[in-house]
Amino acid sequence: MNEDNASKIFTFLNYASDYIRNLKTENGVLMINSPRKTGFLGFLGCIEALKHLYTNLIKPKILIYLPFYKLSQDHLELFFCNIRAQGGTNNNPTVRQFISAYKKILTHVQLIDRNKGSCVALENLSILNCSSAVQRINKSVDVHAELEEEGYDLEIQEISAYFSDFGIQAIGHIAGFIVRILFKKIKCDICVGALVTQHFEHFHKFIIAKDGGGLLYPSTDVFKICQTVEIYSKQIDIAKFNKDITTAKVMRPFIGTNLFNSISYHQLGEFPESNHITDLIKAIVDKYIDIRIHHLLKLNIKLSKRQFLNKYVLFQGQ
Repeated sequence: MNEDNASKIFTFLNYASDYIRNLKTENGVLMINSPRKTGFLGFLGCIEALKHLYTNLIKPKILIYLPFYKLSQDHLELFFCNIRAQGGTNNNPTVRQFISAYKKILTHVQLIDRNKGSCVALENLSILNCSSAVQRINKSVDVHAELEEEGYDLEIQEISAYFSDFGIQAIGHIAGFIVRILFKKIKCDICVGALVTQHFEHFHKFIIAKDGGGLLYPSTDVFKICQTVEIYSKQIDIAKFNKDITTAKVMRPFIGTNLFNSISYHQLGEFPESNHITDLIKAIVDKYIDIRIHHLLKLNIKLSKRQFLNKYVLFQGQ
């Protein structure tokens, strides 16, 4: 609610308040005076509280607006629904069950109750979730930013020296695949536009040869990020691999660089913890690491002892 829509909201609330006050039971008793008055009095109390908050906070310009849905207890009810779902709709979980469910919610393995308890979610709000880079972008989409241009000073000549022409084309093709994945997941139009280019670059040769009309051409920024990740991926030890540590190491070279210069204005209206450019870089890094690890694991597949001795055990003594 803000000053622009306050009159419209108050008109509806006054109508709702009069309607609730005049509701009667089958016996002609006012509902607010009947034994079932609790819920109706609660609605009236919320209406009066909303008016009081507007009068004391928004009208004197202390606050510009108030998101009243986020002030409700619906989120607490949905959180309790998630906790109950872990224990098979158990209303009285043990300490161990509560700790387990809380950790799962906190690490984004979110538990969802189909019945939603005693309320229904009106907005797509996460509860205690450490969300991924893609989800943070989708959560804070802002399509009304104004364009500002800055210089671009990231050079890749030294990085390119690590790769042959075939390696550069392979990285470009993987970058196009990553762009295609992120196109389906990211809802921010500005971020999506920064992933592709309308011009053919030197690393697009393989994509052009394979393109039948459905491939995407990654931008130079995406290609540079993938090149950097490829250098680090050559140092990965599968036996000691930790994705979080690897991602943190790969992200360090990008500190202070002007990647995605064309959308540098886009981060000005965002909170520091939800910077779209940083999240976009991290999303690309995560996808590239997933692809490379999947490839490395396929190369290191060995026949387990159980598979090797299976027939020997089954047919022993024959």
